Amino acid sequence: MEGHKKDKKFDLYKVKKEKRELQKKLPAKESKNKFFSISKKVFFILFSFTLVSLLVGDYIFIIFGSEMPHITVLIIMGVIWSVATSIWFKYYLSDPIKKLHKGTELISQGNLDYKLKIKTGDEIEKLAESFNRMTESLKDYYSDLEKAVAERTKELENTKNNLEKTNRGLEKFNKLMVGRELRMKELKKEIQELRK
Repeated sequence: MEGHKKDKKFDLYKVKKEKRELQKKLPAKESKNKFFSISKKVFFILFSFTLVSLLVGDYIFIIFGSEMPHITVLIIMGVIWSVATSIWFKYYLSDPIKKLHKGTELISQGNLDYKLKIKTGDEIEKLAESFNRMTESLKDYYSDLEKAVAERTKELENTKNNLEKTNRGLEKFNKLMVGRELRMKELKKEIQELRK
């Protein structure tokens, strides 16, 4: 009976393990709008900056003539570009990475119910989604592990109780045998005395 339970438990773990392996092999579900990678975003911003710099520089040169050199325009555009890029990096790179770090800290402390909610439309969002799937897998694994430990503890408790019963029976039997042996020795002595 216990062997059957163990086989059944083993089959359950085997099925769950195979299910996880199949899920790993399947491609991740892509959202309807394709992710716009970070490198493409940075390239787009650099290209836009270059184009805007040239257009604004020519426009200022036309308005002010040769009084304002191109280098001044480029410096002004560089400052504007620096501010715009730092704002962009803060909201689209730094903040999601901080959220991801916070999530890893919470989960490493044992909070497997925490879900990352990062919507950037790029690789960071994909990373957050795979992180959430990993957390779910860990949660399932711990749940299964706790059930297995509880079952095994119950089996060990039953085995311990059975061994204690057997031990008590053996102790009673031993007392009977020792008592019988002593009685036999006494009877032998009496028989020898009677023969004398």
